[in-house]
Amino acid sequence: MVLVVQVGRLHLGIPIEVAVETMRPLPIVDGRAVVRGASLPVIDAAAVLGEPAGERARFVVVRALPSNKVLHVDAVDGVRDACGEMLQLGDLAVVRL
Repeated sequence: MVLVVQVGRLHLGIPIEVAVETMRPLPIVDGRAVVRGASLPVIDAAAVLGEPAGERARFVVVRALPSNKVLHVDAVDGVRDACGEMLQLGDLAVVRL
């Protein structure tokens, strides 16, 4: 199962095991956002994947080591079974749908 997100023209699946929560974007200062009291690095998924800038209307907090990270995405489209090409988004593997 994956959490389906939209990044530019792409639809990606984030493994549900690492998706902690989704939320509206919070202020970003020096590439970080304070989420539930923790300062987390924010990854602009569109910039990393070379996609055109979209709405960037959602944050997805993902489990990562040594600490969680935030993916800034255009939209969250639900949860579903998925298979497809694997892409690296920083140190997070996602499925291209």
